[in-house]
Amino acid sequence: MTAPLIISIIHYLVCTVGTITNLGLIAIIIFRTPRSMRSYSILLFSQTLLQSVTCITSGMVFMRLIPQDMSVFFVMSGHSFSSYRVMYYLYSAMLHGHAHYAIMLAVCFAYRLFVILYPIPRVRIAAAAVTMIYLPTFIIFIWFATSTLYDQATSKQLLARRGPDYVFDENDIVTGVVSFLEPSAITGIFWVIVPCLPAYVIVIEVSRRISRKLSSNSAHLSEKTRASHKEIMKGLVLQACLPAVYLLSSGTYIAGQMNPAHSLNFEFSTHMSGELIAATSPFLTLYFVKPYQRSNITIFNRIN
Repeated sequence: MTAPLIISIIHYLVCTVGTITNLGLIAIIIFRTPRSMRSYSILLFSQTLLQSVTCITSGMVFMRLIPQDMSVFFVMSGHSFSSYRVMYYLYSAMLHGHAHYAIMLAVCFAYRLFVILYPIPRVRIAAAAVTMIYLPTFIIFIWFATSTLYDQATSKQLLARRGPDYVFDENDIVTGVVSFLEPSAITGIFWVIVPCLPAYVIVIEVSRRISRKLSSNSAHLSEKTRASHKEIMKGLVLQACLPAVYLLSSGTYIAGQMNPAHSLNFEFSTHMSGELIAATSPFLTLYFVKPYQRSNITIFNRIN
């Protein structure tokens, strides 16, 4: 069964715009970052690269998520590869980008407070810190990718019992995790959902402390530096609102797991809502980080 036309249009439009914008932001970060922002640019580069991977893999997989009892089935409408195992690897790469987004937001907030209180860290130290923070996510989703899967024939047979909307052709790529309680699977699911909560606690507390410092006359910052911090903080606060969209993803997943009613739209929207986050975030960075905003305007003026 192919995805409804309107859902396909929204999906590919969001993923295409998100991919182009994130890759464009990566180029601006590499070539247009001022010397004073090089350490912070490591954080932005890491976050933007993950968002690029998320948009690209989302577009390739186009996931329809179907919870059923202890299993979770995946219908990959992207048809990028004929192997369900390869498509599941791509799905794992996509999911790890969603999982790490809130973590990197908390890191960006913490960095803004750090540079108000202490000297700007060296680029190598920033890169090492970002790598160490990323490693748990990388390891967890490498493990997640090894979860036990149903083969395509078994997956289609089990789903067909749900009704005509769950009968798939030979060409449809369908698989599923045998049990979401398998350690590799439940750890990955945990890492997508749970870190958002402590990340928000960090974001709220750090935002409060930054606001207090910027308002304090005792903070040894020039007016220009204060204004720069405030502008970047505006963008970060708006970006911090984006993971709230994951509540929609969680809600649609839980609704499917409880199985009160089957909904094709819910099954597609579980991950499509995450695509919106990855596609929207770079626009906020380009607007609120002034050096990148100026570079973006310069590029458009030259094109015109």
